[in-house]
Amino acid sequence: MKHFLVLASFVLFSLLTCSPPVFAQACRLAMMDDSDPEMWLEGAIGDSKVRVYLSTDPDGKLTGTFYDLNDWAPVSLEGTRGVDCRIRITESRVARHATPHLDGGWEGTFLNHIFEGVRRNLRSNETAAIRLQRVPRMDCDGRGKWVKFSDPRLPISFEYPEGWRVSENEKNLRLICPDPVTLQFEDTGISVELVAKTSDLSPIGRFTKYQGKWLVNESDMGVCEAPGLFCSDARISRHDDITIVHGSGPRRIYRVGHSYQGQGEEEAYILLLKDRAVYLTGVMVNENAAARMVRSVRPVSAARR
Repeated sequence: MKHFLVLASFVLFSLLTCSPPVFAQACRLAMMDDSDPEMWLEGAIGDSKVRVYLSTDPDGKLTGTFYDLNDWAPVSLEGTRGVDCRIRITESRVARHATPHLDGGWEGTFLNHIFEGVRRNLRSNETAAIRLQRVPRMDCDGRGKWVKFSDPRLPISFEYPEGWRVSENEKNLRLICPDPVTLQFEDTGISVELVAKTSDLSPIGRFTKYQGKWLVNESDMGVCEAPGLFCSDARISRHDDITIVHGSGPRRIYRVGHSYQGQGEEEAYILLLKDRAVYLTGVMVNENAAARMVRSVRPVSAARR
């Protein structure tokens, strides 16, 4: 009897002191692969169609991003996955070089690959239902159907993945991959910029011209002024009366509205036409997707434009 009482006391003490890990483990078992550290989701928040990325640390801390398919503006997410299997998230909307501001809060649960819950607007206190379906990992490899793009302001046409978005400003075109992971960083995707007359080109981006040769900077620091430790010969090819200058290297990556986050790989091209040039860069994009887009480029005459 004495041994039984000692054993019972030990079991009770263990349950009291170890209950969070025990319940956390039960939660992980119940959620099965919904407890993966990374998840991509699609669905609706109220009337808005959204895409979401969530990443969870072993301690339950959760970070991620989502965007509305109507505007593709990234919204940062931070929260926790509790030992009770509840997901609690705060969202903050950010703009370039601006201070993030809290905008909404989520609360819900995953079950059978579905996240269901409620979003509360922290300003108006209005609520909207959340229903998100887990989807396969998204990436920027350019799979699927491609479509043609042409614009009278550009001396070229090209193809790009149908599911990507074209964003325009006074400086360039930006082809945005639909992955919410990459969307949270500045200048990711493929950018296309009409730069100058061919004779006025050196230097530009990663490239500079030295003694008649194009060099590419293979670091994220400084400028190539001559062959050296970080500079090498760019790769040159010809395609449909276009000379293609190609190089690659690391590029500093910044989260929208935040500070430096690390390095990503950049594929860079100069497309040299007879009297104009186009600078094209792909950041956090599969190099095969960028190369395929360059192969699809065709010159467009001024008359056709």
